[in-house]
Parts: sequence; structure tokens; C-alpha cells
Amino acid sequence: MLAWIPPGRPRFVESRARIRNLDGRTRVLIAALGFFIALALTVPVVCADDVTANLRTWRRIKEQLTGAQAAQNWRKLNQASVPGGENGVWKFSGKLISAKPEKNPEQLLVAIDGDKAEARVLLVDRLKGSMKPGARIAFSGVAIDYAKQPFQPVIESDPNEIEGWVGR
Repeated sequence: MLAWIPPGRPRFVESRARIRNLDGRTRVLIAALGFFIALALTVPVVCADDVTANLRTWRRIKEQLTGAQAAQNWRKLNQASVPGGENGVWKFSGKLISAKPEKNPEQLLVAIDGDKAEARVLLVDRLKGSMKPGARIAFSGVAIDYAKQPFQPVIESDPNEIEGWVGR
């Protein structure tokens, strides 16, 4: 592990043993930097183009499954990976509406286009902890069922495919 040491000590620390020998303020700085780097790696970063592609892909699927050819389109989508890379989207991003059960959930309801639950994500294994509704998460999985009115596809997903879950 390499860590930057503040000015006055311009050198790199190469092992945990050496970190233990540093003064308290320097150890706190190294721990804080590590925490923020780890946090940045777990929270999905979404830019405007990603949001547009995410919504465009979601709306296309919604249009196909609520239109006149819904049954025929469902036969194509059933058991398919969604979003599957269409428009460069590999995970749908949305707002967590609810988790069932609240602690260690096996099902998530997610709003993708607005504030209404539109996708039901069934997990093959429980997530750890709980999160407050309104948090941003991203997911992908396999389409296994859907309701036409109100529109709500059911997507089976592995907990490892859920980004942004920081359950406590």
C-alpha cells in the first residue's frame, strides 16, 4: 500500500507496519483518504449523457411492453439481460422507493423515470443491511415477468449487480 505523507515528510509509506509508526495526525489523514477513495469507488457516478441514455432505454422498453405488440415484444425480452448494453447502458439507474423486507431485503422497488415505483428487482440472495428510500442505485439483471398496467417489469438480479447499496 502506498500513501502520501503531508509536506515536511516527503516520502511514501510502503507497508502497514510503517503506517503504525507514524504520528496520530498522519495516520488519521491516511485513514480518511482511504475512506473517501473507497466511498468514491462504491457510489455510481452518473453524468448527463448517462441519464439521457438510461431514460431513453427505459422508455423504449416501456413503450414496447405497453403498446399494441406487448405480448410479442415480451416473448423477445423474457429471460433477456436488461438493459443489456443498449445505448451504452449496462445498468439502469434510479431512486430506491422501498426494500422488502426493510432490513436485508430480497426485493427492491425502484423509480427510474419519475418518483413512482416502476421496476421490481428480485434478488437471488439478500442484500446486507438497509437503506432509506430516495437513495440512488443502479442495477441490471434478467427480465422474468412484467405487469402492463401499471407498468412494472420484474428483473431478477444478483446482489453483486446492485451499485450504490451502502446498507447499514
